[in-house]
Amino acid sequence: MTEEITADMGSPAIAGIESLLLDEELGEKLEKFNSREAMVFVSGQINVDNPESIRIIQDPRQFPTIRASKSGNITLEATPLTIVGQILDNSLAKSQLQVRSINVSQTTR
Repeated sequence: MTEEITADMGSPAIAGIESLLLDEELGEKLEKFNSREAMVFVSGQINVDNPESIRIIQDPRQFPTIRASKSGNITLEATPLTIVGQILDNSLAKSQLQVRSINVSQTTR
């Protein structure tokens, strides 16, 4: 049985959301969100031009964040940007996406 829980205050986090409508290569548009200081997640619908070239391998230790249909529709649910880049980087796609970033402030107290 737990008798006590303690916590330490950390740096404040800054969250941002940006909506994108795309009709071009995904990698080019998403590259601007790639940052070492932020955790970036992508949600939305993508229709790729060449669905048979997309290979999605799910990590059995994580909840699925990306699903594909045979018609070329891909659904992203809080998919880490790095995974989106690995799977869809050079794909031409029509999409409506939300990009969420969580940035931990680097200020000192």
